[in-house]
Amino acid sequence: MMFSRIKRNSLTKKHLPARVRAGQLSHAIGREAFCVPGRLLALMVFLIWAVLFALPGAACMAAEENSPVDFVLVLDNSGTMAKSDPEGLTVSAAKMFIDMLPHKNARVAVVEFGSDYGADAYDPEQYTNYVSVPFPLSDITSVSQKLACKKVIGGLTQDGEYTPVGYAFRAACDVLEKGGANPGDAGILLISDFRVTGQKHEDFLDGGYSYQSLEDAAEIARKNEWPVYTLEMNTDGRNDNPSDYRERIGARLRSRIPDLAGNGDYLSLKNAGQAQTLFARIFEQFFDPNGQDQAETQNRTTDDNGIAVFPFSVGEMVAELNVTLTCDKSSSIRSIELGHGGQMQAYDLTAYTEPIQEDDRTVTKEDRYVTVKLMLPAPDDDWQVVVHGDARTQLGMYALSIHDMAFQLGVSAGDMTEAADSATAAPMGTVHFSASYMYDGRRYNANKVYSTYGAVLEIEGSGQQIPMMAGNSEYYIDLAFDVPGTYRLKAIVSGDTFRTGSIESGTCTVTVEGSAAESVETEAQTEPETEPETEPEAAPNSPVELFGGDLSWKIVMEQDAVPGFLKRFAGLPGDGDQDGNVRIEWAEHFVDPDGTTPVVEVTANDPEGAFTVTQDENGMTLHADRPGEASFTVVASDAGDPSAQAVMNVNVTSYRARDQAMRKIRIPAILLVIVLIIVAVVVIRKIRNR
Repeated sequence: MMFSRIKRNSLTKKHLPARVRAGQLSHAIGREAFCVPGRLLALMVFLIWAVLFALPGAACMAAEENSPVDFVLVLDNSGTMAKSDPEGLTVSAAKMFIDMLPHKNARVAVVEFGSDYGADAYDPEQYTNYVSVPFPLSDITSVSQKLACKKVIGGLTQDGEYTPVGYAFRAACDVLEKGGANPGDAGILLISDFRVTGQKHEDFLDGGYSYQSLEDAAEIARKNEWPVYTLEMNTDGRNDNPSDYRERIGARLRSRIPDLAGNGDYLSLKNAGQAQTLFARIFEQFFDPNGQDQAETQNRTTDDNGIAVFPFSVGEMVAELNVTLTCDKSSSIRSIELGHGGQMQAYDLTAYTEPIQEDDRTVTKEDRYVTVKLMLPAPDDDWQVVVHGDARTQLGMYALSIHDMAFQLGVSAGDMTEAADSATAAPMGTVHFSASYMYDGRRYNANKVYSTYGAVLEIEGSGQQIPMMAGNSEYYIDLAFDVPGTYRLKAIVSGDTFRTGSIESGTCTVTVEGSAAESVETEAQTEPETEPETEPEAAPNSPVELFGGDLSWKIVMEQDAVPGFLKRFAGLPGDGDQDGNVRIEWAEHFVDPDGTTPVVEVTANDPEGAFTVTQDENGMTLHADRPGEASFTVVASDAGDPSAQAVMNVNVTSYRARDQAMRKIRIPAILLVIVLIIVAVVVIRKIRNR
């Protein structure tokens, strides 16, 4: 090994329960139709649902941790919108979406369609003159960029001649493809009345227009896993009671487009509160796939004094949080107070002209909403926003957090006063490493988070990992390197709070001065006048060696709780004994060629508290207490040279025998239930027909 550890690590264990989302099943069957076969069919549906969905489901689609998330707003600028959206809700909703977008790692484009854009049209040979991209796919993270985008959105005039929805949808896909959007990392929002006109003549079909351009676009969206959300403007209700082919098409397209794309949602947009709820679901899908948030839209009416109080919670690892208040007219909100733990900050909105920016928050007010964007808010269940405005005003509030922090590693040595991405050290000189969660240049401070999710420092090339210690606002460790050379290291943290299961820092470089070649050259240039007497050389110390590499165990718990036939049928995999124990002997994995016994130290990373570890001089025993995963870093040091070490990583997973067996037999059980129900239905029908 090339280093010695200056300080040891100590990890605090804490179990963070993941949120489980339960599905809902609803059906309506008339009494006269609810015969015995009908009951059996309903029973079959219920049993299948219970077996398939009562167990934890798959994770939602998620963006890569460091890749940008892209959105395209497709906005209808046609003349029919003057009747289907007379209050201009399209503009308010689109602006709200822009203000709710995260402060980092997001891009947006705006596609408008309806007017004849002439020279400003987007690729008219393919999309006609009636599609424009007034705001190209751009970073949207600063307040000034959001204002520029909202200015473009505010230019909608609802006086366009045509409604080429298909071409606009196709143009949105083209914008994403040309902009390099990643599969699964982008979405499209179509806000329109969907009363199509202006397609090419070859698109005519069934007295209206075909869906060829829509299907072409939907195929691109489906291939790239880009969800499409349709927000229908239908204030006049003409799509529900169509009188001409355009309205019939609108009634068909509003929900058909997400179906064609294979992912997304349809919503008939009536007010800003509905838009807020949909946007929150969209952001949750992209930025919170592990379900860390449990917030829902809260609806309140101000009292006779014009006051309404909305409580909310801020969880751990929240990089950014949107608090969005919606109402019919934001002029009904005169001021708000926001804070936690009894410390409230007031904001007067009566003379609002531009966003209010502070170090850790931005307050924005538009026609139908007020947003507050909080940066690295303190974890607390006692947050609240208090609204002061007109009496008996209906309000909606949603608090949505975005879990997307950066992870930064710094290194310092010698006279360096600040951490950097590289450092130079003398042999056996102290090198200090520190890693922190960062967002928008700010360091995240939460001792509970740092102590819950343990970090390791990994040396590139060898893959060797050294556990780091946890502080209030960082992970840290001091190392000393005894062999000259250049080393590249990075910090890694794993845990269910991260979208991809783990987060890595950038790489730091440590250069240890001196080399063996320089030492030989110096000796050759200095020739002694007389041959000195030399003592017999001491036998070189041999470093401790590792055999067997890293280990991985699976333990099935409570095997006696499962009948023998079910155990054989399920083929329960697992290591260890009947009591859920695994024994690891040091002699089987570490040896010192010098014959001395290595000094072994074990560091646990068991946030779920799933295992109990018993260690003695010959090895350690892992006992599974509950289902979960854990890792253990075992460092064996040479007794003669503590800096010479061998590191073994042990990864352990434990299951309950009954749960594992049920997973194994789930599909056969479903098939068996289906067969039995079909047989029962056939038998009952034959009996009734006699």
